[in-house]
Amino acid sequence: MQDTFEWPEPEPEADEVILRNVRNHGCHIVGIPDAAPPFAFSIGLFLNYGHPELIIFGQRSENAHAIINLVRDRVAEGHKFVDGDISGDLLENDYKLGFWQVPFEAYPNISARRSGSTPSPGAHSPACKSSGRTSIGTFPGRWNAYPM
Repeated sequence: MQDTFEWPEPEPEADEVILRNVRNHGCHIVGIPDAAPPFAFSIGLFLNYGHPELIIFGQRSENAHAIINLVRDRVAEGHKFVDGDISGDLLENDYKLGFWQVPFEAYPNISARRSGSTPSPGAHSPACKSSGRTSIGTFPGRWNAYPM
């Protein structure tokens, strides 16, 4: 998608896996299960589709990965999720998925929580926070509901 992007030479083996997944699957997903709250984020949605990267807080790693993959599939078909969107057709059991733009000021705080991982092809791309319906049927608040 980004015509001026040049693929870096991968250094450690982990970088090779990230670059391979971004090339072959449209994105790579990184889970940080030991954070409070745990979170997962995409790398490659902006590069491949011009869509903001996703970050999901408070879900088990398997659930967050599955949700990001569902969104990636929809984005690959040409759909764009934007700030304030609520999607009712991605998840089962009438669960809804909300999308909120992550303010650029929050990026350093998120990057610091990534447990020392190296910058990625999407490190400076826009991001959307995504969260689903809680057990009582409400969405958590906007970005500031998660103190950094």
